[in-house]
Amino acid sequence: MAFNQPSQLYNWTFRRVMWATLILVFVVLGFWLIYRFHQVVFILFIAIVLGTVIRPLVNWLHRRGLSQRMAVILVFFLLLALFISFVMLLFPLIVEQGTTIAAAVPGYYHGLREWMVNYPNQGIVRLGGFLRRRCRA
Repeated sequence: MAFNQPSQLYNWTFRRVMWATLILVFVVLGFWLIYRFHQVVFILFIAIVLGTVIRPLVNWLHRRGLSQRMAVILVFFLLLALFISFVMLLFPLIVEQGTTIAAAVPGYYHGLREWMVNYPNQGIVRLGGFLRRRCRA
């Protein structure tokens, strides 16, 4: 039984080890930078998507005789008006649900405390003892 000579794949020279280490360091550094500056990357991504979305409308307005700068301003004002109208439609619903939740929280708190005090596990009973008796329910 004869052993084959090692192939070039396993023949690691100093130069290959150095390049592999540098590539690994740069990949790790790139991921760390993306993690560290994820908000900037997200904002850049949103800017690219927004620019790509409004470009056809801006080009269409430019072909109709409006300057590109005015077309961009008009499109952004239209988007702002849509956003404000959307918020104005949702605001009453959000306020109504917020007041409903705020009214229901004391009952949930009372129910949680009663469950913890009557639980068979003594650790949970002691935790329930730390909760104050503030609820009126």
